[in-house]
Amino acid sequence: MKIKYIHQYSEIEGLQPKKTIMYIMETLNEGIKLTIVLKKKKYINRESCVCCNINYRRGMNILKFLYENSVEINNWLDVLCDCDVKYYLV
Repeated sequence: MKIKYIHQYSEIEGLQPKKTIMYIMETLNEGIKLTIVLKKKKYINRESCVCCNINYRRGMNILKFLYENSVEINNWLDVLCDCDVKYYLV
């Protein structure tokens, strides 16, 4: 199963570039895979990890938290650490 939340930000001159951030969760045999994707014009940055010590419900809560708090790609792994999530990057 795959779940995706998408935040689209419009350009605000001098304050914010136009960008899209996607928060994705997939269930795998190995655990819960979380992915965050940042798109700015032609630039795409993607990071993924497999979480070994959380179940589907906990994964959904973390995914919602990331989305609702607009957590950026450079901070999301810190959030996982703060939530005591054991993960490995893929």
